[in-house]
Amino acid sequence: MSNSTRLQLTYLAAAQAQKHVSVNESLRRLDALVQLSAKSRFTTAQPASPADGDIYMLPPGKTGADWGAMADGALAYYRDGAWEELTPKHGWRCYIEDEDALMARGASAWVSIGAAAERSLIFTPGGDGVVSVYRIDTPRAQNPRTATISSVSGDEITLSAAVADTFFGAIMAGVSYLRIWNTSKTPAEPAWVKSAPAGDKLEVLDAAALSGWAGGETVQIGDPTSVTPNNFIALDISPMMQTVLGRVFRQAGLVCKVAANGVGTQSILSLSEAGVSGAHQPTRSLLDGSIMTTQTIIPSSVQSPISNSNLLFVQELAPGAAAGVAVVSVQAVLV
Repeated sequence: MSNSTRLQLTYLAAAQAQKHVSVNESLRRLDALVQLSAKSRFTTAQPASPADGDIYMLPPGKTGADWGAMADGALAYYRDGAWEELTPKHGWRCYIEDEDALMARGASAWVSIGAAAERSLIFTPGGDGVVSVYRIDTPRAQNPRTATISSVSGDEITLSAAVADTFFGAIMAGVSYLRIWNTSKTPAEPAWVKSAPAGDKLEVLDAAALSGWAGGETVQIGDPTSVTPNNFIALDISPMMQTVLGRVFRQAGLVCKVAANGVGTQSILSLSEAGVSGAHQPTRSLLDGSIMTTQTIIPSSVQSPISNSNLLFVQELAPGAAAGVAVVSVQAVLV
């Protein structure tokens, strides 16, 4: 036998030349596997500029010149300028850095084990301005809704109309980010709104996202259907998590209180895990528009492109301009 059974460490042969090569190879493997820690278990695209020593737990759907040929659940280890595939053994444990979670290798797959807050509910006390990740009070049409850009300056967009049906600044600022799209671009370009500093202005998280945006172009609340069917609105809840929980992580789900009313007619406010048709939780107002509230649990699995949290997707349905008050408040986070 030329290698150890479990860690595949290279043995030295009798009278072997260049013994340091075998020893160093084994030391590199030990460096990877002792106190095993992976950057992420959900990253699908092979990083373009990894750091030496980076390890990733490979998910289904992974891509890349090296990762694409590796097995699902394998560990991709970057060292000395190249990726090496490490095949996990039954019983290995691996800490996932972007989740503060601990995984163990079962007979054929990785499973979560007893991290400090694993499989638990973390309650999020508070009300408007603290945990209300989505609130719009202005009567409006269902999403998608559009507005015309008047001007762009730095990280601010000035619209030709009020922004009250896009981002409720007094409530949502510091609680969530909401994705908008410039649909005058091909393909449409996204930006993340973090506040509404004036009645006709939206402030975005990253001014670079507005590069090339100009007056006369159209912004839309509600994803293009090429991104989410039926124009679901994407919300990033990381500001709320940081404020209330002290850190941001990839939540497994959310317990939400949802309220909806219509303007003289029924309106529907739906939550979705991924903005997929038929996989959402609707809250309906009464037929005369009277407000109704529900509590719902919604899974979370789509990682935000701007934070280490998972997105929440919201959809409004109402005929004409009959959507009224819509509120989504996070009551607890599933870990």
